[in-house]
Amino acid sequence: MKKVLVLIVSVLAFMPSVLFAESNNFGISGMDVFWGYAPINGYVQTPAGGKLGTSDIKRPTFDELGIEKENLLNLELRWVNKKYLAYIGSTWINMSSSGVLEKDLMSRTQFFEGERFNTDINFNWYRFGVGRNLGYFTPKVEVAILDFSYELSTPSTRIERSYAKPTLRVGVEKQIKFNNFGLDLESSISLPASNTPTIFTAGAVFKYWFTKRFNLGLVVNYLYIDYEDNQEFPNHLRLEMLPITGISLGYAF
Repeated sequence: MKKVLVLIVSVLAFMPSVLFAESNNFGISGMDVFWGYAPINGYVQTPAGGKLGTSDIKRPTFDELGIEKENLLNLELRWVNKKYLAYIGSTWINMSSSGVLEKDLMSRTQFFEGERFNTDINFNWYRFGVGRNLGYFTPKVEVAILDFSYELSTPSTRIERSYAKPTLRVGVEKQIKFNNFGLDLESSISLPASNTPTIFTAGAVFKYWFTKRFNLGLVVNYLYIDYEDNQEFPNHLRLEMLPITGISLGYAF
């Protein structure tokens, strides 16, 4: 979390002059596609039926599964008028890896050091939200659904687990456009609630509009996902991607 605090402090250092500079541009109805790439940290603690002894604590980690960096694909559709914003979006994070286990692993069942493994882990999430233009910025609220799946196999053993969990998120965004250049700022976080995931996002997109319809952007983002359920020995997932850098392509309706 120290990296998160550094990022937030850095953003706050230059945000006031931008956030409180009123703009005539309240965003544009359209579609944005974003591809990004980032270092990744975290783990997928996944016991069997919440029973003690059926998973190692905070394992397996992405690092021991050979997942150090990963791609991200994001799609968002937006409708905007002078006062209101509505949007739907999807983010896909699909990880695959193979290798040799460097030590014994308990994850729903027993895996042993030296076994060759294959794994597929998905942290996809979907959202629908609305916002209200206040002139200086746009507060918003959204319902998001984390769609998680995890598979791990060796020549002798195979396990899989998947589930979807909803969360309510609140956030704020700001869009500014100067001639052919644009800057989009956004940050959202889940409200704390039992047995729901925390999804925190923050980022900026620097855009250049080639025409009134098309733009190309450079993206810098941060993503943090954490989920822990209420079982005696809980499922506990964590994913952190920082910094996410990439490009976006936008089309205005």
